[in-house]
Amino acid sequence: MAASLIASAAFNERIEAVIRLIETSDWEQGSFDGTTSVDGSAAFDVDGWLTSDTAADFDAAPQANWDEVQELHAAIDANGAFSAWLEGGGIETGNVVAVGETADGSLAVFTSGS
Repeated sequence: MAASLIASAAFNERIEAVIRLIETSDWEQGSFDGTTSVDGSAAFDVDGWLTSDTAADFDAAPQANWDEVQELHAAIDANGAFSAWLEGGGIETGNVVAVGETADGSLAVFTSGS
């Protein structure tokens, strides 16, 4: 039981971080103009992290920030390397809800509904 509580807490923290990314991001079509390679980037399907404590808040975040999510999609579509990377991983741009940058400069791409 204790292990599942720890795992649940870790998932809650991850979801909260993704929600913060959704709520605070400010994308525009040229946001990824300087991105020529997405090597080393990783995609994470957040649906598997959702718990009964986080699902409603997570579902509300993209809806409340829909214009920004749409701008994120336009920025991704405008970058050939990023679009190709997603396509190669079988990920549709419309399933991307947030993108963050890791300590090494690679991208962490968060998806839902894939």
